[in-house]
Amino acid sequence: TRTLPPRPVPVITPPPTGSTCATEECPASAPAPQDRTTRAAKSAAVALVQAFASVILGLVSVPILVRSLSQEAYGLWLLLGQITAYLALVDFGNASVAKLQLASLYGPEADAKRRDVLTSTLLGILITAPFVAAVGAVVTLMVSLHFAHGTISPVTIVATSGLLIASFLVYRLASIPAFALFGANLEYRSALVRSAVAIGNGVLDLAAALAGRGLVGRACNRLLGHLATGISIQVAARREIPWY
Repeated sequence: TRTLPPRPVPVITPPPTGSTCATEECPASAPAPQDRTTRAAKSAAVALVQAFASVILGLVSVPILVRSLSQEAYGLWLLLGQITAYLALVDFGNASVAKLQLASLYGPEADAKRRDVLTSTLLGILITAPFVAAVGAVVTLMVSLHFAHGTISPVTIVATSGLLIASFLVYRLASIPAFALFGANLEYRSALVRSAVAIGNGVLDLAAALAGRGLVGRACNRLLGHLATGISIQVAARREIPWY
């Protein structure tokens, strides 16, 4: 009789820890299945910490602000603070559309489309910037007329309002790298930066109130806070996202 040679036994390399691939053809860059869940959990945890920190800062800072400012100045600050709410209406849903488009793109082959979404969002912000400034100027004029017979000078009102409008524009520009982190499921990075800057800004507000810097000082702190937020998120996006 003729003896047949033994067939070679294929060697199957075991998958690496945390991987669901069972063959050698498994790509080395395949993400772990719990990766997206972990990132979403981190984003939720950071958002919860941010909300808790905001409540604590509000409880601590409001009594100090009421004592350091007059009733008229504190009422003016609350009124000027609503400028952001009015200016947010000028967004025309640009932020919501950008998030929806980024959430619908998957895989590295969609990197060019992600960049196109961010570019169109940036153009929308720049195009609407003059309109935002015009709306802010109208609101500032209305507030100045309302406090025309008060003890607060019109220069203080205009300066405070102008700083708040500038901080809103910086906040909108900082949303571009934040959208990129959102599209990469790294939103917790931007939320962490915003939480840290918000806490630091709250401390600066308390220092400004205790030092008697008034409304202009608080508005400067808000602008500096948004600048620090935008720069930090930009650095995080450039470091974490290859296509950004």
